[in-house]
Amino acid sequence: MCIIDAGSYQELSLILTVLYFATAIQCFSSWFKRFRQDTSLSDSEKRLCWQVLAVATIFWPIVLPIASLEKRIFASPAEGLFWW
Repeated sequence: MCIIDAGSYQELSLILTVLYFATAIQCFSSWFKRFRQDTSLSDSEKRLCWQVLAVATIFWPIVLPIASLEKRIFASPAEGLFWW
């Protein structure tokens, strides 16, 4: 049985919070770089992209696996369906 005292719990909570924000910053910078490379967007499309970028950065633990799965499936229809 594993018992976590209050000090360890606070330490673990701090580590997980830092990890969450570090990954969010990494995702945002990567997605922002891709966003800046696209020069063919209209003003309304740019606003929509900013909104999607903000939501994706906040919810990266949900968005990142789904985006990875989508990329894997649609990149190659025959090869991307299975992981083995």
